[in-house]
Amino acid sequence: MNESTIKFKGDEVKIRFGSWVMMNLEKKGWGIDLPSILNRISSNVYESLAEIIYFGICETSGRSAKLSEISIDEMYDVIDDMSKEDPGSIVKIRNLFLVSAFGEDVLKIFDKPKSGDDDVDNDLKESKKNTSSKKLKSTGK
Repeated sequence: MNESTIKFKGDEVKIRFGSWVMMNLEKKGWGIDLPSILNRISSNVYESLAEIIYFGICETSGRSAKLSEISIDEMYDVIDDMSKEDPGSIVKIRNLFLVSAFGEDVLKIFDKPKSGDDDVDNDLKESKKNTSSKKLKSTGK
């Protein structure tokens, strides 16, 4: 399970992505296979990142109890702040989430040079073929 820190309401807070985060994303209709997750992220980047960050913060600070204390709407401020301070930090959080769920090899999808939208579709098809039976990697919980 991977962990990092981000600024939330002026404080440095831990963010972690384990099975609890995946369970909550699945409840929201994300699915649990790689193509479904990538499809969800690409179809609405900001909403997806807000949800990922929201559940990641809650995972490290009380889980279900935290769900009622903070809101997903606050995560848009977090995204804005991260983008101002370090535009690459959003990609780092996305990658941390993906690696936590699917392992290091998942990042190879983003390393390929792109020549057009068809490449994204081909990557998803290839990923689905290679990971359709792949389960989430163990988070040690």
